[in-house]
Amino acid sequence: NKGLSATRTAGIRMARGKYLYFMDSDDLLSIDALKILSEHADDLNTDVLYFDGDVFADTDCSDQVQLHSQYYIRKHDYSSVYKGTELMKKMWENEEYRVSSCLQLINRAFFISHGLQFKEGILHEDNLFNFKCMLNASRTSHIQKILFHRRYRSGSIVTQRISFSHVYGYFCCFKEMQKYLEDQCTLSEDFESTAFDIVGRVLMNARDNFLKLDDAEKYTVYGLPVGQRSLFKFYISDYANMKNSWNI
Repeated sequence: NKGLSATRTAGIRMARGKYLYFMDSDDLLSIDALKILSEHADDLNTDVLYFDGDVFADTDCSDQVQLHSQYYIRKHDYSSVYKGTELMKKMWENEEYRVSSCLQLINRAFFISHGLQFKEGILHEDNLFNFKCMLNASRTSHIQKILFHRRYRSGSIVTQRISFSHVYGYFCCFKEMQKYLEDQCTLSEDFESTAFDIVGRVLMNARDNFLKLDDAEKYTVYGLPVGQRSLFKFYISDYANMKNSWNI
């Protein structure tokens, strides 16, 4: 009961195969998905192989299904082999950058050698994980096949009411992504703006979600440790309050 990231970490410690795939309990894979993906990854010798998905609902979430029906389907061709930063830039420019760990097959040796892990105790951790993963990958590609099927149901992370936990998750990802970029000395000038745009989008998600909280829940920030509280107020709540005062 420690959450999704801790469960994934436990699985990683036990894994012995060539590839890692992170399945969410609500969702489905096509029956031959892992065979198709592992064979394709073998052929291209990829660190990370990306693929596509669709959505379905078995409860009262038909509006969510309609809204996100095309979200996990990339229209552009990324079938060549790219450095992770190159593929990130292409997908970002085409508005097809997706962070879900459920849409990628990862070489386990690559994962371990770069010390990749999932941050525990927060929501939206895939933003941080996918960012680090693509920054470190030497060989990535994408296969235009719908092999993943995301289930929308009431009460899941993607459909539940926005809470402070959602805002805090984005905030933690933003902080660590920002620090990770600052620690990198080898980013090309061509890629740098894309990387900071992606980090900025995560910050905006935190701010936008904070604005959706009721006034009482916004005070949850005062339960954070002093250092975190100061940063949270500087980056998120002070900005949100200013935005409200401008009636934007």
